[in-house]
Amino acid sequence: VDRGESYEDFAAIFEAICRSYNPGWLLLARWHMETDTSDGYEQAKKALRRFLENAPSSDEAALAWRLLAQACYSTGDALGEIHAFIERAQFSDIPYRDLSNTANKLNQFLRERGTEADQFQKKELAQRILAVLIKRQHEASADDFSRMAWLAIHLDRRIDAVNFVK
Repeated sequence: VDRGESYEDFAAIFEAICRSYNPGWLLLARWHMETDTSDGYEQAKKALRRFLENAPSSDEAALAWRLLAQACYSTGDALGEIHAFIERAQFSDIPYRDLSNTANKLNQFLRERGTEADQFQKKELAQRILAVLIKRQHEASADDFSRMAWLAIHLDRRIDAVNFVK
């Protein structure tokens, strides 16, 4: 394929290998992303989802969610990007600054593009990232608490928002 052969000629072989060796989906996704095309990113998203369906280890899953967020960003899928980052946030070894940046992305999305998701999706995403932030709030800075307050406001939890501000 690197010599210019058509990917489609080998797709069945690649997929058969990946079905037997789950980390192969990660390799295939990275390869698709290296093409730096919309189609390549869409193919990468499919490969990453297949990888994640097969219960990988937490380190590999966190990496896959990050790559999926990157592929979603590259295809203009803002909701998919945020969802991937929130899924990644569920792992305990994610740096707190990444969690806070995810909250910031979600707050910005809700402010600027909130009509792209239904009310249930918005609340679900906000609740999931806020729960992780609260669990690790001993690591939070003033900026982080501000982001948490905005999430609480989006969830109509005014008392929590006031507490985060204090």
